[in-house]
Formats: sequence, structure tokens, C-alpha cells
Amino acid sequence: MLSLKNSLHVVRFAIVAAVAIGCAQIAHATPVTVTNFSFENPALTDGNDNAPPNPIPGWTTTTWGTWNPTSGEFTGGAGTPLGADGERNAYIGAGGAGS
Repeated sequence: MLSLKNSLHVVRFAIVAAVAIGCAQIAHATPVTVTNFSFENPALTDGNDNAPPNPIPGWTTTTWGTWNPTSGEFTGGAGTPLGADGERNAYIGAGGAGS
């Protein structure tokens, strides 16, 4: 049989646990759309780039550009770095900023 003191501890624990569970919030993720996420626009032939001042479509940039490397510059076929989503990369020049 529980003593009064032990009973109060059980009740306190139950109240604290109920409040903690009641205060817990469920996290909700919202999808984020990223325009031109793999920099495949504009189309570029191997070894060419889309150098500034030409903007990367869908991005606000100052000294950014896109580049399509040749097969000799990266291993992985057609100049694509291993694990890449597409054939092109984006780069940032000195003092560049963008979003």
C-alpha cells in the first residue's frame, strides 16, 4: 500500500507528464520550391558557361554563373561529377552574392 507521501509523488509525476505531453507540438514540414535547382537552364554544351552578367534563370545573382564541365574535368560520364543531379554546376565569383 502506498503512503500518502508516495501517493503525492505519483500524482505530481502524473501531472507533470500530462502537462509535458500536452505541451508537445507536432512539427509540420512545408515543401519549398527551388527554381532551376540543378542549374540545367540554360542549356550549355560541354566546356561552356553562362558567365555574368547573364543571370542564372530563376535566381537573383551578381557574379554567379553556370558551367557544364567536359568529361576530362570530372569522372562520372559526360563531365558530370559523381552524385550530381544534372550536368551543370553553379559557381560564385569573387565578391558574389545571390539568392
